[in-house]
Amino acid sequence: MGLIELTSSYLKKIDFDPARFSFLVSDDCSTEFGLAFLKKAYADLPNVTFLKTNKNSGAVAHMWALLRFFSKSTFDKILVLDSDLIVHENCVQYISDFNDELVSSLYNSCFHEIGKVCGTYCTKTDIGWAGALIDKSVVQEMFNIFGSSPFDDWALSDAASRRNWTIKVCTPSAIEHIGVFGMNNASPHHFDHSFDFPKEYIEQATLDYFVQRHGFDLLSHLATRPDNPQSAGLRSASFPVN
Repeated sequence: MGLIELTSSYLKKIDFDPARFSFLVSDDCSTEFGLAFLKKAYADLPNVTFLKTNKNSGAVAHMWALLRFFSKSTFDKILVLDSDLIVHENCVQYISDFNDELVSSLYNSCFHEIGKVCGTYCTKTDIGWAGALIDKSVVQEMFNIFGSSPFDDWALSDAASRRNWTIKVCTPSAIEHIGVFGMNNASPHHFDHSFDFPKEYIEQATLDYFVQRHGFDLLSHLATRPDNPQSAGLRSASFPVN
């Protein structure tokens, strides 16, 4: 709860144009806090809708449900944000810059190898859901491939590779990951963080939280790098493709 209070505060100070942006906040039947807490944390976001699943079906199935919700909406693109991400105010500009791209990302994760560096963006062959900016046509294509079978972010990267979709990632990163309990973050020295998020943007309240809650300095751990970024993240089992 404390982490969400911190990360939601970064979203609240960004000037999202309500004529362009709407938010969908989904509670996958959390056992730690309820929808009332999320409504309070994200109430200031424009055009916000709140959902709660009937059961906790796991991250992959939950993402599938959110993408299905988006595919039936009137919106052109979806930006996927985990609840343990710091979002920089320059994300609005990057979203505009990537308007013509089918698949892009605002999160320059150190676990995804950089291909070409091109000024304000780089290219990658792999991205995760976190920070992914995806055109509706791509989401519909994924449903055409997998139907009612849930698919993960590796499946998205594989589809991009097969269809020669260029994946552009903004540099510097507009998103920083500060969660410490995920698959790639079992210990604080092994963060799945960005290569180049502006560290001066991280507020003192966030730094204090990590000292008080976890007993370590966040910035010092965000400065670390895995020895082999490409192999640090384990791929999930492959899905059959029609």
